[in-house]
Amino acid sequence: MGERNLSRQEKIKHDFFLPPLMQHRYTLEKCIGEGAYGVVCAARDNQTGQRVAIKRVLKVFEDVSEAVRILRELKFLRLLDGHPNVCKLVDVLVPSNKDNFDDVFLVMELMPTDLKRVLTKMPDELSDDHIRWIMYQVFCALNYIHSAKVLHRDLKPNNILINSDCDLRLCDFGLARAEFDSENIVNWTGYVETRWYRAPEIILTNYTRYSTSIDIWSAGCILGEMLNRGVPLFRGTNSPNQLEVIVKLLGKPGPEAISQIRSDRARALLMQMPARTIPKLEEVFPRAHPEALSLLKRLLEFDPRKRPSAAQVLDDPYFAKFRDRNKEFTCKKVCDASEFEFERRRLSAADMRVLFWKEILLYHPELARSQVSSNYEMPSQVEMMRSQWKQTLGKVDSRQYSSLPRERLSEMHDMYQEQIRQASEAVMEHNLESGTGKPPSRGVVEVDNSMANLSVREGGIRKTESSSQGEEPMERTPHVTMGRNR
Repeated sequence: MGERNLSRQEKIKHDFFLPPLMQHRYTLEKCIGEGAYGVVCAARDNQTGQRVAIKRVLKVFEDVSEAVRILRELKFLRLLDGHPNVCKLVDVLVPSNKDNFDDVFLVMELMPTDLKRVLTKMPDELSDDHIRWIMYQVFCALNYIHSAKVLHRDLKPNNILINSDCDLRLCDFGLARAEFDSENIVNWTGYVETRWYRAPEIILTNYTRYSTSIDIWSAGCILGEMLNRGVPLFRGTNSPNQLEVIVKLLGKPGPEAISQIRSDRARALLMQMPARTIPKLEEVFPRAHPEALSLLKRLLEFDPRKRPSAAQVLDDPYFAKFRDRNKEFTCKKVCDASEFEFERRRLSAADMRVLFWKEILLYHPELARSQVSSNYEMPSQVEMMRSQWKQTLGKVDSRQYSSLPRERLSEMHDMYQEQIRQASEAVMEHNLESGTGKPPSRGVVEVDNSMANLSVREGGIRKTESSSQGEEPMERTPHVTMGRNR
């Protein structure tokens, strides 16, 4: 079958691993998502048999701000690893050339869909038990990341992955921030939270300090959306209208709550709003359990100081039926400011590549120990996976690579060193006999330099012949699966 006759699905798989990577252990299955960011493919880990999702982020370094976001997510996923309700980053594929790679490949556990797709496709399928179980897991995840002083800052149904057992993973930490005890840090809010899930204290605000309470508000919006049969609670058309929509459902806040709003414009807007009769939540959500509405009121408290913490929410009677204290553990690691120093520096694309390379090596300690050069031409993760797919289509055989075995290389290196030692001793002995007593000068001894251009290391040899390629962004296609009753 020629490339011209490939279906779109086959072409995506064919082109997915064009940039060269080092040796891999994954076999592609199918494309499950596309977008401006890149492509996501389902694959199988050949070592463990586990199915994974491999996300290829295209041309990361063309936009340094986007590179910062991806690097931030890499760091948070590593630092927050260890909770069953937080997305796990399994691997980051190693580029074959650390100095000129453009794409980044993230390997994560495979989850078939997200909460937004479930709410869009089949909102009536979610029972009260479904909602309790989903929200309980959300707060287990928030309790964990908040204990590490991490704010998610973009909590919404799209960022809650879910499987057929209604088990979920909190994902997308590209906008997350860590709370540091520093007066020099001012939190940027321009892209915090999708507007409909944004806490009122950060609406119409550019620079301000805020706390984990912004995630609690967002979780309340998600609970309300599930109770509202998949319809978001606060669908504001712009920031001022967002405040109006919130007040319409919850009522005008008192002076004390308004004083917590940092934006002068937002405070003035709230004070100008007339008092109005607000609907009863029981009338807005007639099918909702009373315990769900009681929790909703706690979460959607206008004053951030009065919102409960994630740990306090877990004590709510609404979750008593499903509570499992083994899932409510906290994070033992607290994020260090030095991990995120790059956010406060002006960095070039080359600088960012260095930081990405260091982060990638943390998932490949054997490379970090051996310091194998990424310029050595060897079977790459990408090339091997591409070859697998071509063979499936009846295309070409795998490219054959060969290098000296490590043991043989060590023998040659030892022999080379022994030649130098013996020659040096011979010349020294000659000089001593002649009475000069001087060490041999350079060029006196002729040594076989056939090995001189090879760098001998624990992991093998290196050469410098490699390049990487980019691709054009593609559109996203949905991939939806429904959960079952728990």
